[in-house]
Amino acid sequence: HGCSGQLYAGYVRAAEVDSAVFTIVERNENSVVLRHTKEWKKTTYPEQRAYIETFMGGLPIIKLKLDATGVGNAVAHELRPSLGSRLEEVKFTTSSKEAMMVKLRGLFQDKKISIPNNRDLLMQLHDIRREVTEAKNVKMVTMANHHDDIAWSLALACWDQEAPLLASSSPVYVGGFKETYKQW
Repeated sequence: HGCSGQLYAGYVRAAEVDSAVFTIVERNENSVVLRHTKEWKKTTYPEQRAYIETFMGGLPIIKLKLDATGVGNAVAHELRPSLGSRLEEVKFTTSSKEAMMVKLRGLFQDKKISIPNNRDLLMQLHDIRREVTEAKNVKMVTMANHHDDIAWSLALACWDQEAPLLASSSPVYVGGFKETYKQW
């Protein structure tokens, strides 16, 4: 495969109106490189599963992290027999989504991630924000009518569960990846 680092993957199986996305990153000691992204629109799940199982069988991918919330729960159940311990189910909660975005933003701020100049990915990263509601609840939001599946697939592939949470209780702008990306 020509990579010197460890390979990790992320997969988001979204509702019919959104995309499903499979992402592979290479992690080295000091950096992360986005190596592959496959986005499906209106593609059957068996086709997606075959694609994922081909990559997982042909490359030394250490872990596939998938969104096991909603439709992703059934996907995890179907992939578990072929992937075993290489499959990690992540329940998307406010705190897990926040932790993933904090980790990803940190990689961009520290200039430790390299991604292609992909307009959709950049727009999705830029549009994800952390907001605090009037009731003081935190939620991750995306601009109206925008999709975020590529960004979440990348976040899953990059995330380790030791990522710190934000300590601040005030609204924090999590977007702005576009400005960080200009350095690449």
